[in-house]
Amino acid sequence: MKFVIIISFLLSGFSIPVLHAQEQPLSGLMDAYYGITNALIKDDGAAAQVQAQQFHRVAESVDISKMSKAQQKVWLAQKSSLMSGSESISKTTAINQQRAQLNDLSISLFTVLKAFPGEDSPIYYQYCPMKKAYWLSNEKAIKNPYYGKQMLSCGNTKEVLK
Repeated sequence: MKFVIIISFLLSGFSIPVLHAQEQPLSGLMDAYYGITNALIKDDGAAAQVQAQQFHRVAESVDISKMSKAQQKVWLAQKSSLMSGSESISKTTAINQQRAQLNDLSISLFTVLKAFPGEDSPIYYQYCPMKKAYWLSNEKAIKNPYYGKQMLSCGNTKEVLK
């Protein structure tokens, strides 16, 4: 009898809702950004160039329809800076030129991220006092993309987004 009740219950269209993690609209952007900084940490201008091209492509395709009005406003205010910064990095393999563009890209991206709470992992807003420049990291440990191997641990964390 229990079997018949269970089958009838299932056939009646009852379904158990499955919760899916909501995809963050900027997750691909963050992957490409971390690719840029990791390449600069390794003093690899060619890899930074490729990751900047990826960042640019993802930024172009961000779907703002899934954002709140406030998030759309922030995104649209920062998009041109994100696009120009990533484009500048993508046009060269000269690491010093790429590093010169990273600060503006990082500040704009951090401004955007503040409008998107709920990232799965913390984002560390880090600062290089020697260059007076910022970058974002998914690690608490300092790995300075402005100096790479030369002064890898120079800097500190200014803020953490959770």
